[in-house]
Amino acid sequence: MGKTESREKEEPLSFEAIKEFYMQDAKELPALYELENPCTEQIAKSAKWIFRPNIIESWWEMTAEERWERAKLLAKTFNYWNGTNASILLMSYGMTDDDSWGLYHPNKNQVYVDDYLLEDPLWFGYLVNTISHEMEHAYQQAALEDPETYNIQVMTAKRWKWNADNYVCSERDYWKYCCQPLERDADNMANFITQMVLGEEDK
Repeated sequence: MGKTESREKEEPLSFEAIKEFYMQDAKELPALYELENPCTEQIAKSAKWIFRPNIIESWWEMTAEERWERAKLLAKTFNYWNGTNASILLMSYGMTDDDSWGLYHPNKNQVYVDDYLLEDPLWFGYLVNTISHEMEHAYQQAALEDPETYNIQVMTAKRWKWNADNYVCSERDYWKYCCQPLERDADNMANFITQMVLGEEDK
């Protein structure tokens, strides 16, 4: 999803305004495939606590630094439940070749998130989605290295291994990139977590 100009911060944002902004794109997403990560439910419950409705309501009042400290708790949640230890860092716009919001560097076991997502509270949903997507890639990498420890099914391990060996970058062929098992799983996780966080306010 491309980057646009930040919204002028003239008035507080409601929970519903943030949710509606994210869902205008999310509603176009395809139906979820089966989620491969066995810790999905635990991660989702923790994410909903980290980003409780009152936290989201006060998102507009926070500084970028305060938002980042809260966002890093989501990465810690993924590491805790998945048994991984990926670090998370901010990157500046232009660090990626494909105009993406984030990336995972397997050799360094580092997740990078575009600092643009912290500038405007309206982009809260995309921040949650990006962190969830890239942290799932960290889980995939760990699972590929040790499938038994990370409790993934044999066929899933085979699909992911084949995909890792035949990975298609988005700038080469965006459609094939989106349809790859590794990207599809990361998208499914990210969409599920974000939509759980942006559920009804009274839940």
